[in-house]
Amino acid sequence: ALALPGCGHAFSTSRSYTDGRIEERNLSTVIRWTDVMLQAIRETRQTPPAAARLMAMGHLAGFTAVASLGNTYVSPHDIGEGPDNFDSDVAYGVAVATVMAGVLNSDMSCRLEPFMAGFPDNGAKSGGHRWGTVAARAVLADRETDGATDGNTFFYTKAAGPMAWMPTGTWYGE
Repeated sequence: ALALPGCGHAFSTSRSYTDGRIEERNLSTVIRWTDVMLQAIRETRQTPPAAARLMAMGHLAGFTAVASLGNTYVSPHDIGEGPDNFDSDVAYGVAVATVMAGVLNSDMSCRLEPFMAGFPDNGAKSGGHRWGTVAARAVLADRETDGATDGNTFFYTKAAGPMAWMPTGTWYGE
């Protein structure tokens, strides 16, 4: 999998969830990047809402990039049709890595470079890189004002008055 020691990230030495579970030949691009996101979530100790948001944004960016092939899906991000020549796996990986870099405020090159090394250097690879970046930037821009990073978004505040929760039962020492 993509776990690499010494990358300079908090989650760079994290063990892969796929190690010993999925044979290398059966790892799709989606599974590989899901694994990388899960490692990052675990190592950066994301709360469940923040973790779900990262996973959703990463996969949405990847899907947005790949779904533009042949213009068969109309994206809510209005990025248009992808270039004629791009590798969809490269586009997916770049999109996820770019979103992760934006959400976690971390350099993802140590995750992306080994992934990219598995593809031949050609126009499809460079096209995929460009298009994955376009898709990711559109998703990041769309989510920029969603309120998820505002102060206490993920914290419960106790209600007051007649609708406030009150402990009941003998175990509360009444």
